[in-house]
Amino acid sequence: MRRVLVIATTLLVTSLVLGATVFRSQVASAAPAILNVFVTNDAANPVPVREQGTVKVNVDGTVNVSNFPSTQNVAGAVSSSDTTVTLASAFSVPITAAQQNLFTNLDVSAYKTIRIYLSCNGNSSNCPNTTINLGDFTDCLCILDSFALGGFNATRSYETISQRLLLFITNGTPDVTSISYKVVGRRN
Repeated sequence: MRRVLVIATTLLVTSLVLGATVFRSQVASAAPAILNVFVTNDAANPVPVREQGTVKVNVDGTVNVSNFPSTQNVAGAVSSSDTTVTLASAFSVPITAAQQNLFTNLDVSAYKTIRIYLSCNGNSSNCPNTTINLGDFTDCLCILDSFALGGFNATRSYETISQRLLLFITNGTPDVTSISYKVVGRRN
């Protein structure tokens, strides 16, 4: 162990002596090359860059495209499959007291969105007690949404929620009230 330590110390001392005497000029001439590094960039010395991807070009003035005719004839018709269809509607349908009434059983599988418009036409005290239930009995006995009418009007919109849509309206008061409704489907 002592022998290894003596060899390592000898090599270190020899390196220092040679670097300070024999190789002094080479070490001294390498120092300025390291010191001449330019770190900051300004307008006179910008960082060299190259565009990558799509290059945006701004043109001032007029650009003429001469290989196209000045008018283009277009033939055919443009149609949109984005249509709204009334699926069911009724005006002033009486709702018996304290009873649940089924009003629609609709196939809504062809529509992306369904919108339901409701209006209470009856006694104003009956409207907040009117409950709207949307159900689907295709695969299960499921209530998809349930809400109280609350006021005189309500509108709800749904993404396609099932294959079939059942609209139940329940009057929670002892008096008869009347409801108007409209169900529309939108294809996209």
